[in-house]
Amino acid sequence: MTGLARMIVDDHVEGLQKLTDLARKYDGPQAQPLEPEMRQEIDRVAGLSGAEFDREFVNMMVADHEKAIELFRNQSQLALNADMKEYVTDMLPTLEKHLKKAQELQSKLFRGNK
Repeated sequence: MTGLARMIVDDHVEGLQKLTDLARKYDGPQAQPLEPEMRQEIDRVAGLSGAEFDREFVNMMVADHEKAIELFRNQSQLALNADMKEYVTDMLPTLEKHLKKAQELQSKLFRGNK
């Protein structure tokens, strides 16, 4: 679990920095704090431990990455700004890698409980 979490954190920090740089370049909005619902969900999962935490964390990673991939695929087709189009296109393989690893871990976790 730690390997997946570390990979996701490292890649997302790098991706956020690139997005922040783009926002500055085009005088766009900066990153906003998490929505209250997302903060609540993170706090709920953070309060868990052991196998329960592992299951909830990996489920969250699968669901969130599926949503992100859909959003990024849409933006790769709709983005008018070349830099933004390049950003979302470059980030898609990373998000897909995260989803694949999370799904593999999810499968192992749930197979182990049967």
